[in-house]
Amino acid sequence: MSWQSIGVTPGVGAAVKADNVGGVYIQAFKLLDATENGSAGAPVDATKGLATFAADDVSTFHRVATGTSADTLNVKATSGRLRGWNILNIGDAPVYVKLHNTASAPTIGTAVVFAIPVTAGFPEKFAMPGRGRFFSTGIGISIVTGILDASTVLVTADTVILELFYE
Repeated sequence: MSWQSIGVTPGVGAAVKADNVGGVYIQAFKLLDATENGSAGAPVDATKGLATFAADDVSTFHRVATGTSADTLNVKATSGRLRGWNILNIGDAPVYVKLHNTASAPTIGTAVVFAIPVTAGFPEKFAMPGRGRFFSTGIGISIVTGILDASTVLVTADTVILELFYE
């Protein structure tokens, strides 16, 4: 690959970097990691990629759902980042892992900031791109059967296994 500058005339005339691939120019761009306030930051670390994390970069939270109010709990009592998850639902219907920005156990059915739907019988695995989802106060979860944020119906015991990766 040999990048070269080509002339572009959007009204003022500016040069862009492009690669000639089979006679077609493909524009180069630079990925930037976002800072806390969402503005552009430093270039993305090419050794880690966009949607990966090293095992020693994160903590792991593990839970088998009990089907009781104990499934509404605190994962991290201080600010942090959700980086990814592995969730398996062996029940007969979808379930929802609701995430709350709280330093203590959340109140089920309130203040949901993020929800992860988990289809029955299929594992849900995801590594969040970039630095993950930031929680300024703490990370709390509730595991319910209803899609609405206000849902308070708990899952059946031993049907959901959850692993969260966070820092």
